[in-house]
Amino acid sequence: MKNIGKCAAWFGLILLLAMTAACTKKVAIAPAPPPPQVEAPPPPAPPPPPPAIAAVPAEPAPVVVEPETPPAPPAPTIAERLANEVQDAFFDFDQSGLRPDARDALTADAAALKLIMRDFPNTTVVIEGYCDERGSAEYNIALGDRRATMAHNFLGDLGVPAERLLSISYGKERPQCTEPNEACWQKNRRVHFVAGEEQKPRLLSGAEAGN
Repeated sequence: MKNIGKCAAWFGLILLLAMTAACTKKVAIAPAPPPPQVEAPPPPAPPPPPPAIAAVPAEPAPVVVEPETPPAPPAPTIAERLANEVQDAFFDFDQSGLRPDARDALTADAAALKLIMRDFPNTTVVIEGYCDERGSAEYNIALGDRRATMAHNFLGDLGVPAERLLSISYGKERPQCTEPNEACWQKNRRVHFVAGEEQKPRLLSGAEAGN
């Protein structure tokens, strides 16, 4: 009986162990579930761009206007030079000789004529001889010629190129003054200088008398 009891005890123990093993297998610890995935919050929206500032057009650089240089005045013509720098020489009644004031005038004219001829190398200068209204036209043409020739020779002696001096007589034509008195007549008894381009010599009368 003891053996039967022992066997029953061992059998019960084995059965208990088997049941325990079976429960152990059934109650296997399940792995812990993964933590729930939490979606990351969306990135914050970028701030709105600042309001566009209208571009202010840059002011153009001020244009500096250089003051215009006034053009140089034109060089005087030979006619203007003669009119401004060369003076007439005057004569006594019925005379072609040079009195002191005529010599002084022609001496100053010689210096001026040299400069003018230097600046106008292809130009001639005409010496015009004049008389007052008294006497005939032929008489005064001859006298005017002698006066122009006297001035021509005097200027040549002072170094003015004689080949560039021409002589002409107008006698009592083209008077400066028309009053019938000595003051007016004195103004007409003279030699006068003009540019060769503006005046051409003409043939003189052969009359020899003069006033």
